[in-house]
Amino acid sequence: MVFVSGEQDKYNYIFPRPQKDEFWEDKFYILKCRYKESDLVSFYKENKNGNEDISISKEPLFEREEYSLKIGEDGIKISASCDEGVFRALTSLRQLIRKGKGRVMYCDVHDKPAFKQRGYMWDISRMRKPKPEYMLKIVEMLAELKYNEFHIYIQDFSFKFEAFPQFTADYDCLTAKDIREIDAYCKERFIEFIPNINGMGHMESWLATEKFAHLAVTPDTMNFLDPQAFELMDKIYGSLLPNFSSKRVHIGLDEALGLGKGQTEEECRKKGKEVVFMEWLNKLSDLCRDKYGKTVMFWDDMIIHHPKCLSMMPKDAVPVEWGYETISTQLIVENCAALEKCVDKFYVAPSDCTCFGLTGRWDVTENNIRTMAEVGEKHGAFGYLLTHWGDPDHPHNMVWGYLQAVLAGQYCWNPGYKQQGGWRKNYFVYNSEDFLDEFMFGGEKVSRWLRYLSNYFLLEPERLAVSTMCANCMYMPITEKVKTDFFDVATYGGRWHFDMLIRYMNEGVEKVSCLDFDEIHKREIIVNCRMVVAGAMMYIIKSDPKSAKEIAKELVPLLQWITSEHTFLWLNRSYEKGLEAFLGVLSDRLEEAKRFL
Repeated sequence: MVFVSGEQDKYNYIFPRPQKDEFWEDKFYILKCRYKESDLVSFYKENKNGNEDISISKEPLFEREEYSLKIGEDGIKISASCDEGVFRALTSLRQLIRKGKGRVMYCDVHDKPAFKQRGYMWDISRMRKPKPEYMLKIVEMLAELKYNEFHIYIQDFSFKFEAFPQFTADYDCLTAKDIREIDAYCKERFIEFIPNINGMGHMESWLATEKFAHLAVTPDTMNFLDPQAFELMDKIYGSLLPNFSSKRVHIGLDEALGLGKGQTEEECRKKGKEVVFMEWLNKLSDLCRDKYGKTVMFWDDMIIHHPKCLSMMPKDAVPVEWGYETISTQLIVENCAALEKCVDKFYVAPSDCTCFGLTGRWDVTENNIRTMAEVGEKHGAFGYLLTHWGDPDHPHNMVWGYLQAVLAGQYCWNPGYKQQGGWRKNYFVYNSEDFLDEFMFGGEKVSRWLRYLSNYFLLEPERLAVSTMCANCMYMPITEKVKTDFFDVATYGGRWHFDMLIRYMNEGVEKVSCLDFDEIHKREIIVNCRMVVAGAMMYIIKSDPKSAKEIAKELVPLLQWITSEHTFLWLNRSYEKGLEAFLGVLSDRLEEAKRFL
């Protein structure tokens, strides 16, 4: 029986699903060589020149990642224009060999990515500073998924800047040597390692120091009109950028909420905020290009609604269109259409929606990842960048972002059929689960539980932008009932929603506990689920004060256990510095809960 791409999407022979593939289910080529179980790079190095089974030919008209893979009675034939195309082809072939057990199905595959650049961005600031060895594990997964960019977002002192040794003198974090080693590891896998560091907003760590406090317009926005701000950025770039072989740098510039205030007010009134912004963008772009040999990327939210500004943009700068929530996802069509008309290249950037949620919010992120790919492809986006953020103190473990990284890997390589109304492309999700279960969880069916448990927020009585009610409760005094822009505790009296939510999470944890997979991953999943349960318990106390003592009897030992478990798991994969932030939150809630006993 022959299966053609699109006819039987449940047949997941190669992931991400190729653009065009045809498989003969009842015909097999028997392998002559023995292929030992090895990592992807070793497999590539051993087979890139061909062997008794594999013949490799050059096809100069192919794009750099384009390849063809044909398997028949004459063996395995690969065509590509360069090493990168061969690497992608062998990545696909390795999947078939691992599934075939000594034989591989006849096939005819012609494949290339929908987006030229496909990246994953990891926020290594916001308190949690991952250790290099864990970062390499994530890079390995990205290579299997055919990503070709890996970005790290640096907002605070999570890197030992040579120009500012005093800020990281008393703790461990990434060093220049670490960056160079990660860069080399990425390069072996045809992945470009790109730094992302802000230069206007989100500068609170720098502006909180005595040395740079005078540059603050607001606690997080820098007065870039001061010449010392430019000197600061030059020193930051000088310490960081030479360690990356990439010729690009993401300079941030999003959410500069202080622009037009304080020291920048008069200049913005004269010229307009958008013009002042563009002048700074050009200044940083010139610095990065002329001194450090890098072209810039930047978040476009400060200018997307000012089309005239796009004409002031540096010719080689690349805007990144981001939007993570349900409403912002709806605006992507309009924004991408505007960028398509005005710039040569732009990226679209969805999120895995793990920040502010303790686990994640699968229902939101699935739509965001899919829509960004479909709309980006329609309007000619050059790149696709999935983001993993750590706001506020990075209590969520990275495991909650794995499935999103896999699904986004599919969508940025091949978004599939054009949308015809209601089809949700569910098999992309199911195939993503299969891939992740095999790659990360030893074949156990863990991924579906990640999806189910991260949808806990749908049981809450109110949907919040960016966050969840249970996550918010972790950051609110237990007795606080103040009406906020998010929700009003008094409106939802009773405990029905949260009793149901607690049962849902507890039963899910029981199911996960019974699965046989990596113990650290299992504990990471469970501790974040228990945080959600703790948040739900606090909400019950808020809405039903008479239950406070009853709930506190369970809440106190739960918070004590979370504190211990979170500490152990944090230190397993991340440096210690930053852990104290969320431990402080847990300590405050614990002391409040004890008062009810």
